[in-house]
Amino acid sequence: MPHVMNLYPFFSCARQADELIRTTGALVYQQFNCEHCGTKQTMDVPNKFYTKGDCEECKKTTDIRKNGCNYMVHYGKH
Repeated sequence: MPHVMNLYPFFSCARQADELIRTTGALVYQQFNCEHCGTKQTMDVPNKFYTKGDCEECKKTTDIRKNGCNYMVHYGKH
């Protein structure tokens, strides 16, 4: 069974991520659960939020704005 993380409203996550990027210089990677197969996915471009995402496992598209998302934060030297 795939790992299913907690999801939060898209715009809430985007606002919080923007605040972290601006105030700490962190790299923020958007994450979502595939709405088709449930696999946790992480976008490979930091500091950018997408409204749709393609699953690397099942190749189907998830509506992230509708389903919600989360993010991973990387602090330190980049």
